[in-house]
Amino acid sequence: MKDESQFAFAGIWDKWERDDVSIASCAIITTTPNELLATIHDRMPVILSTEVQESWLREDAKTAELKELLVPFPGSEMKSFPVSSRVNRPQVDDAQLVEPIDISQELTSGMLF
Repeated sequence: MKDESQFAFAGIWDKWERDDVSIASCAIITTTPNELLATIHDRMPVILSTEVQESWLREDAKTAELKELLVPFPGSEMKSFPVSSRVNRPQVDDAQLVEPIDISQELTSGMLF
């Protein structure tokens, strides 16, 4: 977010049980990208504004009402910056992954793959 505030993704979860087996699973719902993210990917997570988060979580919510929330979040309310290609390595997990980088330095250091 431009103001670096917290935000929520639309997600679903379910718990399946059979005999002695129980599986809990979840997924983040995606939609078409907004103008900001379309430059890097063909979809984006559904980001729920603060105003609609309670609607998404209501136990008695109607499917048609929820479908109306599955739209791209306005790119004008977001910011972007390049990060290290290290984000593509599952074994890497450190705070530097979300730090902005100078893309020209990464290109010349051979870190980009």
